[in-house]
Amino acid sequence: MSRLEQLVEDYATEPVPESATYSGWRIGFVLGGIGIALPAILAGAEIGSALGYAQSALAFLVAGLLVTTLALVTGFVGMRSRLSTYMILKFAFGPVGAGFVNAAFALAQFGWFGVNAYYFGLAAESAAVSTLGLALPASAYVISGGVLMAAATVFGYKSLDKLALFAFPLMLTVLAAMLASLFSDATLAELLALDGSGDLTFAQAITVLAGGIIVGVVLVPDLTRYARGTVDVVIAVLLALALVETLIHVAAAGPALRFGVQDPLAILLRLGFGSFALLFLISASLTTNVVNLYGSALALTAIQPRLPEWVYVILAGTVGTILALFDVGAWFIDFLIWQSVIFSAVLGVYVVDFFVVRRARYELALLATLPPVSLPAFAAWITGATVAALCYLELLTLTGMANLDGALVAGGCYALFERGIASR
Repeated sequence: MSRLEQLVEDYATEPVPESATYSGWRIGFVLGGIGIALPAILAGAEIGSALGYAQSALAFLVAGLLVTTLALVTGFVGMRSRLSTYMILKFAFGPVGAGFVNAAFALAQFGWFGVNAYYFGLAAESAAVSTLGLALPASAYVISGGVLMAAATVFGYKSLDKLALFAFPLMLTVLAAMLASLFSDATLAELLALDGSGDLTFAQAITVLAGGIIVGVVLVPDLTRYARGTVDVVIAVLLALALVETLIHVAAAGPALRFGVQDPLAILLRLGFGSFALLFLISASLTTNVVNLYGSALALTAIQPRLPEWVYVILAGTVGTILALFDVGAWFIDFLIWQSVIFSAVLGVYVVDFFVVRRARYELALLATLPPVSLPAFAAWITGATVAALCYLELLTLTGMANLDGALVAGGCYALFERGIASR
């Protein structure tokens, strides 16, 4: 293997060796970098405005508990199998069938990249004008940001790790300062008394919040396959999702209600961050979109491994940047909701396949013996996604959380369908 091949080696289609594993804290830094993102600030602000501070704080806690629990389960799958999500899906959906699922994931991450790049372009344009007096169109920041993000992703998980070691402490410091600034201007009682517009129900807010991270939860194995053990998975998930993801929503909801601002840059400027807001916006967009590119490249590599992963990084970055230029952020909330509905059901299928059907025996040699397409897996996915959609539209009620409903129904159906086939 050449020096260049060694640098870009990322075990896209094979298990991660023990020698390449990392501690839970370092994986948590990477995963936490996804949580501190412009769309997360926007989602917290919009839900705070809709529900009021007391109700939205409860929604943040419930959604945080939900995604943390699901991420611990998917994280263990990654740690035990040492495989990327896209290789894991081949066992559940079949070597050929998984290609369709992986393509759906790749498209979702193109969209996520576009959403982040879109908001980055708007925020960077405004920040550059207000802090530096530099007037450039948002498209210039979108394109330059897309190039930077693709360049930072070419070297796979190694580049994610190095970026997170620098960016995550910076963003965590800003998050702490946001919370300190928020509570220095108002008491907790004053914040809790702020009412919302009522534009969303509590259940819809949970779906929106979980939808903002559900693709990340499903794809947690991409990162936890590098974890040394169970404790490292727990540390990474609790740090990133239970703590950071919840706090960024809480920090954004307060200014949205008190000052009537929802734009991430406006929130930072209103809290007194000035020119430091631009550095935060760059760091938050970079860390989040590098992970989006990384995941989409892994998906495309699993579908067609003939091309190296770095080629797919460039392809994904190009498509995502084009989406950003076409105003993908205009349908942000709908995007979150429906990807949440679709992908929570996928989670249920592969978790049951790993722990119940195959009992953690995921050897790559087994793939050659599986049917190309798993009809039980696809039937369970469709059933779970349909139930989740009906629950979100309030035509059906199970747990009150559409994301969880989709995962539970899909997982339960898959277990029943597989048992039915085995008993023939």
